[in-house]
Amino acid sequence: MPREASARYPSRSAHNWQLVARLRDGFALAESRSELSTIAARLKQQFGDDTAMVAVAMEPLRNSITGNVRPALILLLGASSFLLLIACATS
Repeated sequence: MPREASARYPSRSAHNWQLVARLRDGFALAESRSELSTIAARLKQQFGDDTAMVAVAMEPLRNSITGNVRPALILLLGASSFLLLIACATS
């Protein structure tokens, strides 16, 4: 199935793209953000108004998936583990 259902526009915008990548060992998240923002600025300079890409947003995958519900998920894991322990102990 094609990526776009409608006709392609001349714009090089990528504001709706999401991807998962792994940082190379020894690279910090801040360094990677800076490097990708530099690449985005070069693309904006090269293609002008044909691109809306002016910056890149990066966040750890853990934060993206669990967000602010991580403590609740950990509590749920602990409670279910405790119930499993009780069930095994009474058998």
